[in-house]
Amino acid sequence: MVVFAETVETRPMIKLLEELPGIASLSETKFHLATTILRRRFRGESPIDQLQLRIIADEIAGTSGDDELARRIRSMFAWDEA
Repeated sequence: MVVFAETVETRPMIKLLEELPGIASLSETKFHLATTILRRRFRGESPIDQLQLRIIADEIAGTSGDDELARRIRSMFAWDEA
């Protein structure tokens, strides 16, 4: 689990965006850990970058073809939780 957390922490954000469907498919424990790390990193971004990340995540969620996966992807960058 530590290696997983370090990977999420150090992987470039653009790479993580590409992997959002896979991250959203993880077990509840790993998904929660990834979401916590992503939200912390997200809060460190500028407001314009935060907006752009939300838009990209929403676009990726829209192409997932799975409502639950889409919900999980969108929840990572939710307005009220980030």
